[in-house]
Amino acid sequence: MNTSKFILIGSGDFATEITEYITEKNKESSNKELIISDIVSKTEHRLNEICNILGYEPTYHNSISTIERKNKKNALICLGSAERRHECYQELKKNKFTIGSFTHKTAWLASSSKINEGVIVCPYVFIGANTIIGANAVLNVRATIGHDVKIGKSAVISPHANLNGKSICGDASFIGAGTIMDPQCSIGDFSKVSSGSIVKGDFGNGFLLSGNPAKGRKMFKIKA
Repeated sequence: MNTSKFILIGSGDFATEITEYITEKNKESSNKELIISDIVSKTEHRLNEICNILGYEPTYHNSISTIERKNKKNALICLGSAERRHECYQELKKNKFTIGSFTHKTAWLASSSKINEGVIVCPYVFIGANTIIGANAVLNVRATIGHDVKIGKSAVISPHANLNGKSICGDASFIGAGTIMDPQCSIGDFSKVSSGSIVKGDFGNGFLLSGNPAKGRKMFKIKA
């Protein structure tokens, strides 16, 4: 059996979900096994639960600096914060780590879509024609990504969000659960939309938005 080794970045809630997906995939595959060889986290928040799900204990690290044989492993960023994902992605790239991706078997991806490195696609996600998903983005459970949508690097799209055709989300942006973006609407880099909001216009970088129609103001600093 072929094996693929992952370095799990994070030991919190989202990391626990991803561990379940990987374990499920291994049970259904007889050709390739996905092994979480290392876990990197500043805290051991749900580390015991992750180990219980796996049935073994990966090597724990407080920092990526102690990981051995990194060229033989893929780093899978399991952080739910768009800003933290962005910082982590930049650090891993700077240190020449290979960035891993994961797509759940129940997701549907149009053949014309472009999915960049490090993207995590969770169960029952729909990705329409000619979409572009930036590196290190997360599309959470049952998110619907319409045709020609553009999602920036490290963006986090929460469960049940609905991004209609030609809408745009900037780098490290965050879309809350159940949010709707109307066609051709946009939010900029490091902007955040509260759960259940409806975006009906175009907003720049660093905005915090909420409501129907979504309103707000610039709140967040833009980081390189």
